[in-house]
Amino acid sequence: IYNDDIQRQPLVRMKADVHTYKHSYGGGSREKKQAWDRARLYHIQSIANTQQSRQQSSLPISNQFPIFTVIRDPIQRFLSATQEVMHYNTDFRDKCLPSARPSFFSLHSWSERTRKEREARLRKQTIQCVIQDMEETTYRRDVHLLPIASHFRLLDDVHHANAIDGKNSIRDIAISVFPMGDIQDVLLYLGNNNPGQSIEGKNISTIHARDRSNVEYATSTILAKLSIHDCDEDMIKEICHLYHVDVELMRWLGFGGEAVERCR
Repeated sequence: IYNDDIQRQPLVRMKADVHTYKHSYGGGSREKKQAWDRARLYHIQSIANTQQSRQQSSLPISNQFPIFTVIRDPIQRFLSATQEVMHYNTDFRDKCLPSARPSFFSLHSWSERTRKEREARLRKQTIQCVIQDMEETTYRRDVHLLPIASHFRLLDDVHHANAIDGKNSIRDIAISVFPMGDIQDVLLYLGNNNPGQSIEGKNISTIHARDRSNVEYATSTILAKLSIHDCDEDMIKEICHLYHVDVELMRWLGFGGEAVERCR
């Protein structure tokens, strides 16, 4: 990258490299899971080596290839993870997701208010079942449901080759952390200055995702409408307990959100 205001003086060459891995708790054969784990470990070690060599260089801190991540409010993440995991985990879905389809006669005899009350009751029932299931199965050992702090733990005590003597050493990987609400600002900073494009008159987001809260992609209408408003205070306390470490992490980082405000 060159700055025209400084007589074409080279500043820094920036390369964005995005790595996506399926977690070992996900689907697939044991061989695939082991391959994903090896790729993840190799990438983490590479980051540690890069940070070590940059710290020993004369480059200013701002040019030392920072590593960053975006984290979500624990309560909102819990609801979103429930939507996502039930999409592919049939055992989880069969256990906790009641049928949203009433009988033919009930469908035509119920009032709109009765249908809405039934849907709200089923959403609450689903969340209560998920809370209990996570306590019984240790978050189903699923990457989406596990506390986010467990992922940060992967960046502690990473073995890597020392840039000076080539011997193995241990270091923690330094990262920058942003709240989910700032993701648009992060993307703009990285050069995505086009928040959307128009194709045949429709605005198309540059972020491609299948939002499980969208009925089009949701496994059921119950899951699509899961909300914090479906939780009573006792349920909020249980979710806070399940994600206590994440709530404390958010609070330590100085972030706000539903969990920080309601988990005491």
